[in-house]
Amino acid sequence: MSDVPAAVLLLIYAGLASWTLCSLSTSWPHAGSWLYLSLLLLCPGILFQSVRMIFTKGRHQLPWKGNLIRLVTIPAGLLLAVALSNFGSERAMAGFERAYAPFAATIRANMTAPCGTYAGLFEDADIAAYNKQTRASRGTRAAATLYRDEHRFVLAFAGRSIDIDGSTFYYDSSAYAWHRFHNDDSKASAEFAGLVADLDSCILQESGTK
Repeated sequence: MSDVPAAVLLLIYAGLASWTLCSLSTSWPHAGSWLYLSLLLLCPGILFQSVRMIFTKGRHQLPWKGNLIRLVTIPAGLLLAVALSNFGSERAMAGFERAYAPFAATIRANMTAPCGTYAGLFEDADIAAYNKQTRASRGTRAAATLYRDEHRFVLAFAGRSIDIDGSTFYYDSSAYAWHRFHNDDSKASAEFAGLVADLDSCILQESGTK
């Protein structure tokens, strides 16, 4: 294969990987995604084509046999894919936290308001724009479960995962922090259940469609 087709393949692989990473980073928060599989397939190819182009420039033969190159680039590519997947997942969560910071702050400032009034917070311009951006990766209108008493609250949302179990991410007002776990994580699920056990709850949901 000449350098031109190799360069074309590298551009295609890199373009698809960049699109995948962007999709992961700007999606609704998740604990695993089917898009991870795309990176697992693409990243070894990116490294293989990069190494091939670097070491064959100006030569007619590969410095090593192709299988030996693959022996090095496949595991390295898989590690790169895992790192990029984790990075995309963290960026998605960070984007959600920025968008929903006013949501949690307003609840904290108005702890005694009737629960149903908080649903109007979904209409905040920044939150509404974020929900519109992430609708495809969420699959439904944004919704949350609010657990609270007079002193603290927990604001929980449902997320997706690479399997059917899904995930949960929530804001704990006592810790001033967001947390996330896969729903088949029994330890984290038990900790969450204990956290909200003594709190009243209500469902908040984005109204209409955007």
